[in-house]
Amino acid sequence: MSTSSHNGFNTGVAGEVREIDHTQTGSVGNLRGTFGNNWLFYIPVVGPNAGLVVPFAYGPPRCEITGPYFIRNSGVDETLLLAVQHPGESSPIGDGVLLGRDIEMLNLDGTLFTQQRSVPRGSNWPSNTGYVGNPGGSFNGLLPPRPSVIGVTRRDGGAFV
Repeated sequence: MSTSSHNGFNTGVAGEVREIDHTQTGSVGNLRGTFGNNWLFYIPVVGPNAGLVVPFAYGPPRCEITGPYFIRNSGVDETLLLAVQHPGESSPIGDGVLLGRDIEMLNLDGTLFTQQRSVPRGSNWPSNTGYVGNPGGSFNGLLPPRPSVIGVTRRDGGAFV
């Protein structure tokens, strides 16, 4: 989820700031809409599991998982590239605070149920180690979150799909 923070360029004749908003849901302290982290799902289109929605990747707090792309070698999709954009945006550096929320959901049979969700308020993605050379300094001893590109391969070296 994005927070309408400036993540574009100063463009145009007047050089105005352009903001990108991918389903704004509010500030960290007052979430009004979607509550949870961004996911990547796999949905088989053939075989016995066709149509089954399978969660594959779970992003760090307040990020977008973008650009899923397969790198092929000899015609086999063997490496999946994912980008993690603006993790921890507009939130404290991972301070260990969990936010909780009860969300009323509609079950497949039409009945209602309450789902309980817990989401970390901040992030240190991709590291949760201490800030080297300045413990307890400007980052409270932790590194700030950073965008990343990740390559995922199968342990057996085979194709994903």
